[in-house]
Amino acid sequence: MSKKKFRKQTGIQTLSAASEEALQQAKSVLLAEGGASAESIAEVATCLRHVVPHEMPEVLRRLAREGQEKSLPLLRALLDEGEDGYAHAVVEAAGFVASPQSAELLTQVAAQTADKQLSKEARRSLQRLRAAGVVVETFVPRGESILSGAKETRFQQAYVSVIDGTGGRMLMAARRMEQPGLVVARAYYTDTHGIAECDASVMKKQEFLEMMATSDDDPFIWTEIPWDYAHYLLNEARQQNLAHGHELPEEYGVIEQVLGEPEKPYEQPLIYHHVNADEVQAMRHYLESSPDLLERAEFDSWWLDRETAEKYAVKWREAEDSWIVLSQPAQKDREDKILHDATDEVFDDATRALFKRRLEEMAYILWKRHGETAAKQAVAAALALAPDAPAPHHNPFAVAMVKRSVLAAAERDKKEERQEGRLYVPGGLPSHSHESEYETRHEHLEG
Repeated sequence: MSKKKFRKQTGIQTLSAASEEALQQAKSVLLAEGGASAESIAEVATCLRHVVPHEMPEVLRRLAREGQEKSLPLLRALLDEGEDGYAHAVVEAAGFVASPQSAELLTQVAAQTADKQLSKEARRSLQRLRAAGVVVETFVPRGESILSGAKETRFQQAYVSVIDGTGGRMLMAARRMEQPGLVVARAYYTDTHGIAECDASVMKKQEFLEMMATSDDDPFIWTEIPWDYAHYLLNEARQQNLAHGHELPEEYGVIEQVLGEPEKPYEQPLIYHHVNADEVQAMRHYLESSPDLLERAEFDSWWLDRETAEKYAVKWREAEDSWIVLSQPAQKDREDKILHDATDEVFDDATRALFKRRLEEMAYILWKRHGETAAKQAVAAALALAPDAPAPHHNPFAVAMVKRSVLAAAERDKKEERQEGRLYVPGGLPSHSHESEYETRHEHLEG
């Protein structure tokens, strides 16, 4: 049966995969036991931006039918936000919520909007409620319109990139202000320097949305974050500038002006609003499987710097190519000790703190892109780097990151020696005939 015929016979519209996913995420929040918080309602509104525009009415209808009164805070939030095309879909959906609160909402819209078509749709939805037995007031005094922001359209969105291997990332915030179009502010910062670069430009809304709509197979895809969380990240970066004595870029004031003042300041990393840290720590398998994260494209740049990796690669090759023949278990123990010692040295107190925060931020990106399991793996690895956690060599993620860097450096050295016709002698002792090559090798390592 074709989609068109299915809709005609059943009255049900089939949804695209993106819209269906957004619908299910919204339902999981709205229908949760105990109700949804204002913060989670804002998250749902953000999630609904992924709905195909012409499918928004059907999505909201389903939410209204299933959620009833639980859907009203979201419908009101969408009206308050004044987003393009939402008002008509919201008004229609509200007609399926059989409650006095829905009637009050629709009555306000009918009495206060200057949009004749929207007022007509509100009255039609009110009539549907009357038919369902809901008592509807016939008059509501005019006051400040519930749609007061609709004409100016309060558009504001914030995005971040993944964190690269040096702790650097981009933050982007776009907002409609007084001038036509959107003011788009960007900041590049690292967790060891702070905010290094800022700039801003004016763009059309459609141009901005197209720029952000990168494909899912791009590891550096932008991830949307709550508007107020952008304040949290920017302030955190700014504190690094102050701590290290680095001046803020001249253009920093622009991004502050775009962001404005936060309405709901965050006090902890965003991922902990979605993942329970105690539950993650109680389930050991998330930490044990955390090395799997290094296979994901988002972690492609997470390597030790070359100088550090080569320092331990020398020890690894000595163990690997030793003339002393050891049993396989003994050889593995020797190699493990090299990796464990290296991990404990690399992840000193300062480095542990850096990577804990990096993993917490990456966890939210993973939660948005890949789901709960990947996010919990990152959280588990982050918590295992806390100051009161066991030594770093007990953290499988940290060990795996060191191992892949050391092995890559060891293989790179072998390749360079083969290309240059040099001979590596196990045990670190040069043969007489290759003394000059040995000296050149160590000059390379020290450089």
